[in-house]
Amino acid sequence: MLFTSPAFLFYFLPLCLLIFRFVTRGGTRLTALAKVTLIVFTYFFYGFENTAYLFPFLFATVMDYIWGVALMRVESAFGRKLIVSMSVVQNLSLFFIFKYLNWVHGLFPSCALLTHLHHTFADTNGMISLPPGISFYLFESLSYVIDIYRRQIQAPKNPLDFLVFITMFPRFIAGPIVRFVDLKKHIDDYKSREVLSGLFVFSVGLVIKVLLADHFGEITEALWGKEFSFLATTTALLSYSMQIYLDFSGYSLMAIGLGRALGFPFF
Repeated sequence: MLFTSPAFLFYFLPLCLLIFRFVTRGGTRLTALAKVTLIVFTYFFYGFENTAYLFPFLFATVMDYIWGVALMRVESAFGRKLIVSMSVVQNLSLFFIFKYLNWVHGLFPSCALLTHLHHTFADTNGMISLPPGISFYLFESLSYVIDIYRRQIQAPKNPLDFLVFITMFPRFIAGPIVRFVDLKKHIDDYKSREVLSGLFVFSVGLVIKVLLADHFGEITEALWGKEFSFLATTTALLSYSMQIYLDFSGYSLMAIGLGRALGFPFF
């Protein structure tokens, strides 16, 4: 589900903000029910297009929470290095599996496991693409384990705190990347939501994405691959640069605005 889709703008977002207001007791307290609500909404948000995307996400987050708890209980240097190494291997392996699964499946087409994975995650063109936001949640989850290894943070006793950190849908697809230590203080000392200012920032980002970035994308698509000329090529390169910049800028502003509306300032 994209921030710019009608399903998100007219159904998902209003329902989420309305329910979240009641489960936070008027927007002043982050109750356990509020945490569960935010987690459930994120799962629905992420699995709306393809429920298969939930499997690597659930696997990575559950395992990294386990690695974090294990690091809190192990004192030996070798044991701690082994645990954090397992987390690194796990997250990088997931990333590279989806990044290069098309290529590996082409080399071993008779492998049943590869065929099953390819069938599960392939798009309508029969190709595997990276699940949306996988690099963000994998490296955020990995940073959480590394911070525990460095003794900069402690694994929360309540797993809901970790899940709220890793499953917050406003920054799930395109960031911004936030460390657990920065968001944990807002979870523990939840004050209030800034719905109006948050929705204003979200609206600014929406305008940048829809009216500017997407239009630059149309210009790029119209010029790219046409007969070569200095003017057309230069215009296409500049248009593509503006498209990429404004696309990330717009999505970042939308994420920041949604976070503020829910009571979690990312900056």
